[in-house]
Amino acid sequence: MHVLVVDQSQTMRRIIINTLRQMGYHNCHEAGTGVEAIRSLVALPIGLVVLQRHLPDMSGVDLARALRSKEATRSVGILMVTKNESKEEIVAARLIGVAEWVVTPLNPNVLKTKITAAMRNLGRTDDPAP
Repeated sequence: MHVLVVDQSQTMRRIIINTLRQMGYHNCHEAGTGVEAIRSLVALPIGLVVLQRHLPDMSGVDLARALRSKEATRSVGILMVTKNESKEEIVAARLIGVAEWVVTPLNPNVLKTKITAAMRNLGRTDDPAP
């Protein structure tokens, strides 16, 4: 399965991608902005997006909403990463189709658990095979 990591911080993208690779997800792609993410989603068979809540060109919620509005990306799993956690934000994100929510600083074990849960919510296993 192809995974797209969207975060403005190259360091955070590397941390998340390294965790994904340790889990067996070797088809990892990255984007630093919402526009880059949309380009990747059009060009690649992405199954899961690990998405930062705040991007330089749009909010992660706006990007998630855009993904859910298009037939081609409606079934993509979305895991949101944020520095803050409020019940209202989580509820709003879940209403637009965000499967899971992770608060930084990232703990690799928590990230693994959330990825597994996100895939389960989509009716898929966490099998990283394409």
